[in-house]
This record gives sequence, C-alpha cells and structure tokens, in this order.
Amino acid sequence: MAEHDRAAQDMAAAVAAMTSFQQVTQQADAKAGTMVTVHVGLAAVVSAQVGQVGAPPPTQPLAVLFWLATLAYVLTFTVSGYLLVQVIRPRTARYAAPNRFSLDSADHSGANGEQLAAQMWATADALARIADRKNGYAARAVIWVSVMVLSAVAWLVLAGRAA
Repeated sequence: MAEHDRAAQDMAAAVAAMTSFQQVTQQADAKAGTMVTVHVGLAAVVSAQVGQVGAPPPTQPLAVLFWLATLAYVLTFTVSGYLLVQVIRPRTARYAAPNRFSLDSADHSGANGEQLAAQMWATADALARIADRKNGYAARAVIWVSVMVLSAVAWLVLAGRAA
C-alpha cells in the first residue's frame, strides 16, 4: 500500500510540474502575442509613411541619420520578427522511449505506477525544455522589439523633417 501511495504522490508531483511548465509556456506565448501586435502595428505605421515621405537629399547632414535609422529599423524588424516566430511556433518534445503523454509516439500499452510516473516526469522535463526555449526567445524579442520601436520613432521623426 505504501508503494502505491508513493507512486500516486510521485504522479501528483509530476502533474503539478507539467501544469507549472505549461503555464510558463502560455505566458511566453502571451508575451509574444503582445509583441506581435506592436511589431505588426508599427510596420503598418512605417509602411503608410514610406509612400508619403522621401529621403532627404544626400547633401543634407540629416541624410546620414535618416539612412542609419532606416537600416536600424529594417534590421530590428527582421530580427525581432524571427524571434517572435520562434516563440509562437509549435513545438513537440522528442522522447527517448515511447510515452503515453507524447503527441508523436504515444504508447497506450499498460504501464504500472512507476512506469507511468517516469513517463509523466519525462513529459514534465520536455515541457520545461519547451518553456525554457520559448522564454529565451521571448526575452531576446523584448529587446529587439524595443529597439525596433525606438528606431521607427527616429525614422518617423527624421522622415517628417525631410518632407
């Protein structure tokens, strides 16, 4: 009976870990969703202005700043877009052995309590790796989206002066 209680406690702890890691994954996705809104909205603002303003004449000192801001915006838009896609793209875990909690290699054969607990912990470990990877990309995306906003503002100010 004590062995059964220990297996049940181990499975309960694994479920708690899986739930926690899934919540961390969902938080990263929510952060990315907010940043995607900023990313796309800012791209819409900049693209609407591109047709209305021209580049300053190359003889103006403002031209160097304008083109540096343009380069900074394009670079940060590209890098932050890549990072955001990496956060929101679906991921599946690769298991060393068949696992009844896996999407791609589900094993529905009978398992005793210890085997089931081991599979649950393997799934918790996989969710932790996914959460860690998504949050790493999200953390880097915050920096790049922030710099993208600053470079877009600089570009809009400089484009307004050039007009």
